[in-house]
Amino acid sequence: MDVMHNHDLKNLVYALTYSGPLILESTDGKYRCSFGICKIKDGNAKEMIKWHFHKSEQNKFDEIKYERRMNSYVVGRYAGKLAVSEFSAEEDFRKIAIHNGIINQPYIISDSIRNVQISISHCNDLGVAIAFPDELLMGIDIEKIDPSKFVFLKSSLTPKEMDILKKFNSEEDILFMFWTIKESLSKVLKTGLTLPLELLEVKELTQHSAVYHSCFENFSQFCSVSVVSMGYICSITFPKKLKLNIDDIQMHQKIIESIFLEL
Repeated sequence: MDVMHNHDLKNLVYALTYSGPLILESTDGKYRCSFGICKIKDGNAKEMIKWHFHKSEQNKFDEIKYERRMNSYVVGRYAGKLAVSEFSAEEDFRKIAIHNGIINQPYIISDSIRNVQISISHCNDLGVAIAFPDELLMGIDIEKIDPSKFVFLKSSLTPKEMDILKKFNSEEDILFMFWTIKESLSKVLKTGLTLPLELLEVKELTQHSAVYHSCFENFSQFCSVSVVSMGYICSITFPKKLKLNIDDIQMHQKIIESIFLEL
């Protein structure tokens, strides 16, 4: 597998990127999904928009006034394009438009791509995304560990989640993990965090090597996997009847860390 995604060598000037497959397995067979990540280099949002984005996305970008919002718009959608391209083999990113639906959920517009869903998350200058077939339900979220948010995150936990928290030494990591797990579930449900947080309560959290597994009190049909990497927490939620290979996750994590330590 190529370490760097190489749809257009110009993107190596603007950002560091990576994409790769994610395979979900069940007793009924395998589902191929894909993962994309983008970390933008300072001041390059406008260049990336110019060379790699659909005209409708360029128009939306032109409406954004603040640089931080420009960066998050670009890294999220570019990560999405990486994931969709990996999934569909459409190499021209300008033919993949990603827009927001009625409740802000991302969706794909493309003449060459059908029956593909997407979930996107961004944090500062980093964006991640997963692309998956219509028959699945998936969500992704990423957050940067920020000590200033610890008090708020702890106050948002249920008594059951507080008991889970006490079982782990890395309290700060787990606090953010709970948040990303709930956020990724809310994206599966297409509600965002408009639901009372207690409805998204984490029932159980276990660690297997460097990967964490969790399930939910009120949505027992779903589960999540989470990783801690480079000061970020990333969680993916998907149907519980499916299994996401831990070795694949760790392989992607190692490659990503080797790449992004360069920036």
